[in-house]
Amino acid sequence: MYLTLLTGKARVANRWNLRPGAALLLPFLMFALVLSGCQPIVLPGSDATTIQSFDAAWNAHDVDAVLAFFTDDAVITPVPPLPGGPEKFTGREEIRGFIQLLMPGFRVKSENIQVSGTTVTWWFAVYSDFFQSLGVNPVTGMGEAVLDQGKFRSFVPRFSQETVNKLLALREEAEIESGGNLALIDELFAPEFQLHFPGFPPMDREGYKQLLAGFRAGFPDLEVTVAGQVAEGSMVANRLVIRGTHTGEFQGIPPTGSAIEVTGMNVMRFENGKIVELWGVPDLLGILQQIGAIPAPGQN
Repeated sequence: MYLTLLTGKARVANRWNLRPGAALLLPFLMFALVLSGCQPIVLPGSDATTIQSFDAAWNAHDVDAVLAFFTDDAVITPVPPLPGGPEKFTGREEIRGFIQLLMPGFRVKSENIQVSGTTVTWWFAVYSDFFQSLGVNPVTGMGEAVLDQGKFRSFVPRFSQETVNKLLALREEAEIESGGNLALIDELFAPEFQLHFPGFPPMDREGYKQLLAGFRAGFPDLEVTVAGQVAEGSMVANRLVIRGTHTGEFQGIPPTGSAIEVTGMNVMRFENGKIVELWGVPDLLGILQQIGAIPAPGQN
């Protein structure tokens, strides 16, 4: 799936000392940044053919042709900054690396494009089959670029905090719950974080690590897939599908080798780009039934 492919690109991001998880966010942000400013704008000294050529280069995945639209010292400054990454990306070679992280299947729509001297501002939306499959609205934002003889010298993509929260919530599921990277909890979760989980008192970050470690001990191949997402203000809700094989002890129950597939829900509250609360609601009854710990409905 897209998340697996995106997070697998961490080796490219590490070239600029990014944490691996930053690769999850980069494709969404950088694709919107690069393409949305280049669709209907007629640059000084250029014509529509230039824009058509850019589109053709992008559609052909011709990285060198795309880079020709940037100055050698181009600077990209995402607002807010990418979690785990630098505040700025400078030079065409860094931009090349980020372009190589991008995935096919994204579509961009730009609106309200305004040109004032060498500065261009616009609103954009990024569409993808992945977002659509989750029921997620397109990623939207505002772009600002300074042009120099028909090339992009600086870009400032501005995204709402709600958009960033949605992407961070996807990263939490992909890398922590499904990927097992428990050390990432200290980066994505605030020090005052509280977990609310059925049958347990509120837990802090260390308690959350222990809970997830217990699940992974019982189900070493645990996989958590986001099947839908809704966001409102500081809250993000992910609808989950949880799969695994019971090959280790789970809550005192010896391994049975049984496969499980249940649904669940995680609701996260964000403050200042960090997760401060999480309400986790997995189908624990379904898990216990599928590993034979309690009878399923209709069974003796």
